[in-house]
Amino acid sequence: MGRRILILGGTSEARELVKGLLDEGLHDVTLSLAGALGDGTKASFRDRLKKTDLSRLYIRIGGFGGPDGLSAYLQAEAIDLLIDATHPYAAQISQNAHQAANRCQIGFVRLERPAWEPLAGKCWIEAKDLNDAATCIPQGARVLLAVGRQSAKPFQARTDCHFLLRSIAPANVVDFGGNFSFCQAMPGKTIEEEIQLLQEKEISCLVTKNSGAKRSYHKIAAAHELGLDVVMIKRPILPDCRIFNNLDTILDWLKG
Repeated sequence: MGRRILILGGTSEARELVKGLLDEGLHDVTLSLAGALGDGTKASFRDRLKKTDLSRLYIRIGGFGGPDGLSAYLQAEAIDLLIDATHPYAAQISQNAHQAANRCQIGFVRLERPAWEPLAGKCWIEAKDLNDAATCIPQGARVLLAVGRQSAKPFQARTDCHFLLRSIAPANVVDFGGNFSFCQAMPGKTIEEEIQLLQEKEISCLVTKNSGAKRSYHKIAAAHELGLDVVMIKRPILPDCRIFNNLDTILDWLKG
């Protein structure tokens, strides 16, 4: 019997999960993408799945209004399974989802990409959060700051360092200070691309979150290759629930 599933997305894993579910054709799927990005986001997503039957997919854009709004949505749409496939650092969304699912007494699971692990002999400084990461940066470092523009504020106090803030979304470095410069770009497609950037900008330290994404690891590998300091921000503690670390296991579970 098919289920009515709501997927909280925004990651490549969420997109792959949607495709896997639609290919099976057993469930009605709603994909929620946070942020009011408009119809262009829907068109882009549908274009990536153009060989998939999308008749049982609904895409919604924007937030729900906290756990209360999400609970109301789950009840109104008769959702019986909520899947959290958001970014590992989207802690508030995950907390809201867990709370709403419990209120509505429906299933709640998380699809979570595995975290990166440190390599023996490589400089890997683990920081418990953004504020801790700011204190871990060596004095006078030139830093590639790959934490997203909304997470850059704690580093403003380190006026002894220069920061190259790389972000997919635009940012105004004037808001951060004269020791910040900005690069609006996706992570490099190859390790060689990342090495070139690190060398051109004379970077001595990389600060990043442990997202676990394959493409994002290129910058870690590049920093290791050049012998740079890597400050890795630990993942936040998320609500206790059943976790799947790859697509096949969650699809097999849904078939059961």
